[in-house]
Amino acid sequence: MNLLFADFLRVVLFLSILFAMSLPLSIYLERVFSGQKTFADRVLGPIENYILRFLKVHSEAEQTDESCVGSLT
Repeated sequence: MNLLFADFLRVVLFLSILFAMSLPLSIYLERVFSGQKTFADRVLGPIENYILRFLKVHSEAEQTDESCVGSLT
């Protein structure tokens, strides 16, 4: 196979995969940013809750200015 043709096929394959993933990924991101439940919440939610409980982090509490500056130093 000609090298130029193989490179062309590689680009076409990449763009096809990128195009195929754009709609499902945009739907997922829309649900995440609007606060709706996603399929990842069922799988990763218990793991996240365990880690937050272990680190004693309150996920519902907002971070104050002082705690933000303290976490940066």
